[in-house]
Order: sequence, then C-alpha cells, then structure tokens
Amino acid sequence: MDDFLLIDTSTQIIQCGTVGLGGKITGIMRGSGDVVEILPNFVGKICKSGFDDKLGIVYCYGPGSTLGLRSVLMAINVWVRFCRKKLKLYRYSSLSMARHLAKNGVITCGGSGKFTAETLDGEVKFLNSLDGFENFYFLNTKRIIPINTHGMQFVNYDLEKFEGNIFEITHEVETSDLFEVEKQHFLKWSCERHRGNNI
Repeated sequence: MDDFLLIDTSTQIIQCGTVGLGGKITGIMRGSGDVVEILPNFVGKICKSGFDDKLGIVYCYGPGSTLGLRSVLMAINVWVRFCRKKLKLYRYSSLSMARHLAKNGVITCGGSGKFTAETLDGEVKFLNSLDGFENFYFLNTKRIIPINTHGMQFVNYDLEKFEGNIFEITHEVETSDLFEVEKQHFLKWSCERHRGNNI
C-alpha cells in the first residue's frame, strides 16, 4: 500500500496512524503511558509487513514531551538505517498541527518558563509572557500546566480531527531532528563552577 506511517508523541497521548498520498490521516491509534512500550505495539499493528508497504514516515518533531520526541527520533533513525529501501521523511511541528486543529493562534510552554507561539498565519514567536496573547489557544504538551494559562482555551490535539492535506504543514527532511525552541548555550566545564574552589 502506498502510504506513510504517522507518529506524534508531542503530548501525553501517543498517536500513530497512516497518511495517504493525498495527505489524509487515517487509522489513528491513541494511547497514554510509557512511549517505549506503546510505540512499538502501535507501529507493529500499522506496519504488519515492516516498511515494505510504506513510502516513509511523517512525524511530529516538537515542541513537546522530550522523552516521547527523543524516543521517536531514535526509532526513526534505526528504521531508516536498516530498511531495505529508502524511506521518505516528513516532519511537522505540534504548533502547526494545533493551529490547524484550533483554527486559531496557539501557544505552548517552552523551557525556562518561556512560551512558544504560532500565529494564525504561521509565524513562530518566542515569548516571555502571555501578555497580549490571551486569545490564543493553549497546547498542553507537558504534565504541569502553567498557572497563568487560566482562562485560555485548550487545543483538542486529536489527529483524527485534522481536515485537509497534512503535507501542507510538513517539510521533507533528509535526517530526522527535533524542534529547537531556542539556541542552546552550553557553558564550558570548569572546576570552580562544578566543584568549587577547594579541590
């Protein structure tokens, strides 16, 4: 069958299904719990004969649950490497999916108490507060909901509710990767900073 495996682990609900050539999502399976246990079961049911009948993988690359997203990334890297044929990879962000589901601008909580937003026209913004964005919907990708989202509407992040062609919000990529909320800054190790001065 000429279709794609679909995987989204950006929220607490793990979702897997298929995407046809026209971009229609079908056969979504949903479950919560340990992604390392649930994901192989879902993929096994969808890909009964391995990836022989799949053209590739459409996956959510974040933002969202770090463990879920990294588990999928690792699995994709293994499948791509050991598959007998070249699998096409398409990625989309949970913000873009949520924006289409809510038909509105969307915000999710990022690292260090900051927020990531996507406007209705697809512009991604990094925010320190929700001031001026209270009319946006909130995408809950974490187990702890920030207090200052009180009064905001939440996105029903159910891939079965997506209407239209998913390929309109995806990008084809050569290798799988994760959504980068902000550029990471790593401090160089020093004994003063990590062990103190008395060594």
